[in-house]
Amino acid sequence: MREHEGMAIAYSGGLDSTLLLAAAKSAVPGGFRAFFVDLPYISRRQRGEALATAEAMGIELEVISTVGMEFSAVHRNDRGRCYHCKALIFDAIEEGRIRLGLRCIVDGENSADDADTRPGRLAAKERGVLSPLAELGVEREEIECLVKELELPVRLSKETCLATRLEADSPWDAELLQNIEKAEDFLNDIGVPSSRVRVHGRDVRIEVPVEHMARVTEMGRKIHVRLRELGFRHVSMDLRGYRTGSMYE
Repeated sequence: MREHEGMAIAYSGGLDSTLLLAAAKSAVPGGFRAFFVDLPYISRRQRGEALATAEAMGIELEVISTVGMEFSAVHRNDRGRCYHCKALIFDAIEEGRIRLGLRCIVDGENSADDADTRPGRLAAKERGVLSPLAELGVEREEIECLVKELELPVRLSKETCLATRLEADSPWDAELLQNIEKAEDFLNDIGVPSSRVRVHGRDVRIEVPVEHMARVTEMGRKIHVRLRELGFRHVSMDLRGYRTGSMYE
């Protein structure tokens, strides 16, 4: 971190970028600026927690508004969605980097992310974005241990953008994403945290950690009624439980 003093850090509020902020604050307290790109397809909960985490860490955060930005490539929701999203994020931060005279952009991708086939990584490489955690071979399990050891004020559960709840090539609009968010908030409020409401047409498939399946069954009728109110038709629970990337299986 000291070698790259003068960094523009891409911050999302997740474990990886939160650990990156903590490292930067320790190594170069005045040698970085954190940027949060306020995307329209992240949940209000995720946005609120990201801002609260940075504040609790004493990090001055620059929030970049995306009002007026072109999202048509992301809205198509094809397999290149993550590439277009990351490109938009890095291009927005690049403007801030130039304005403040910073040297480079740094993100929190870890070594597992780098090993996977992720379109978003291509956008980073094209723009010369540095990924210290990946370069050092730091994996998800190590990041969780470090976050606990440093007692950083961030949840260990993984957050992803609301577009991951949709099938590939299924376009989305603001109302649909809002209803997905409301459905997941409802599940969280009734004692089913870390849930995902995957949308298939007008039907939804709920993914929850295995230990919460009994609660979903117990509250099945209330869940069905609420999700019907939100415009969904058939409601089912995935018996394999919550897992990342299930919409591409």
